[in-house]
Amino acid sequence: MPTYEEHKSQVDKNYEFFNQKLPSLIGRYNHQFVLLKDKKIIEIFETKTDAIKAGHLKFTDAFSVQEIVDFGCYSRMGGITPEA
Repeated sequence: MPTYEEHKSQVDKNYEFFNQKLPSLIGRYNHQFVLLKDKKIIEIFETKTDAIKAGHLKFTDAFSVQEIVDFGCYSRMGGITPEA
């Protein structure tokens, strides 16, 4: 099972990938939510809740959800919690 740090690394890589793709997404998908995994866009959703639910259904480890906006983003790391 991947460690918390491995999951965080995955999410960080997804975030970098998302920032590279953001300019091409804003016009068409502004204020929608993108599900990312392994530096790939998996699917785009109308709501954050739908994107997070899909991430939990499709993956047992880390995934990312980002809001497509031109002034910032929402980021969520799913699939693991920090070790105590």
